[in-house]
Amino acid sequence: MFTRFNIWKQFDALPVTGANTYTSQRTDINQRQNFSFMFSWVGTMTGTVSVEVSNDGTIWTDLSFNTPLLQPAGADLVYGVNINGLVFYFLRTKYINTAGSGTFTSMFTSKDLS
Repeated sequence: MFTRFNIWKQFDALPVTGANTYTSQRTDINQRQNFSFMFSWVGTMTGTVSVEVSNDGTIWTDLSFNTPLLQPAGADLVYGVNINGLVFYFLRTKYINTAGSGTFTSMFTSKDLS
């Protein structure tokens, strides 16, 4: 039996500037477990990163974390977060840039249960 892990890039060095909101495409995470997220930003951007989840693809809510996600604060950063037991159907990343500019990358890996 083989365990298969999949990688999804939700944003790949997305250029961000000004006061704008960026929302990735939704990803079907049904039959997936053991998620790991990698976030990185380069530049002077400041804003708010969130991971949103949905069971119907229409109504979205922010996923809450025991330790709040680190946020862009005008300096380069790369970090990861692990999540187990995520039982939603869809997932997407949202970034709200409030000032500055740079690039934002968001990707996640999960274990395939199918």
